[in-house]
Amino acid sequence: MNPKMSLDLGVIGNAAAAALVDRAGSIVWMCAPRMDGDPVFCRLLGGEDGTAAGETGDWSIRIERMASSRQSYVRNTAILETVLEDEDGNGLRITDFAPRFKSVGRMFRPLTLIRIIEPLKGAPRVSGTHAAEVELRRACARDDARLEPYPLYPG
Repeated sequence: MNPKMSLDLGVIGNAAAAALVDRAGSIVWMCAPRMDGDPVFCRLLGGEDGTAAGETGDWSIRIERMASSRQSYVRNTAILETVLEDEDGNGLRITDFAPRFKSVGRMFRPLTLIRIIEPLKGAPRVSGTHAAEVELRRACARDDARLEPYPLYPG
C-alpha cells in the first residue's frame, strides 16, 4: 500500500459495483466487471512517491489550492458527498453513487458509477483525471467483442 495513502475512505456501491473514494474526491479503488475482477482504479496500492495517477489508476476531481475537505453520506443512503474548499473560500460538492432501481419486477444494478460535481461557493477552479490501470485497458480492448449489455428478463 502507498505509505502516503490514508485509509479514511468512503464506500459507494450497488452490489454489482463498488468503489473507494478518498477525502480529496478521488476514486482510488474499483474492480470491474465484477467486484472480484481486476482493478480498474487502484491508486490505493500505488507507488512510493504518491504520484501513481496514470500508472496505477484513479479517477480524480481536484480543486486548485485545496484547503479543506469533508465527507459524509446522505442520510439513510449509500450516496457519498465530498465537499472541497480552496484557500479563497470557493467550494464544490462531489456526489458519488452507484445506482440501483426496479425494472420489470426485479432490482437492476448496472455496473455504473455516477459523479455529480456542483459549485457551492464562488468560482472554484476544478481539474480532473480519469486514468484506468494500464493492464486492464489492454484486457478490455481484447474482450470488448465479448461484452454484452445486461439482458432484461420480463417478470
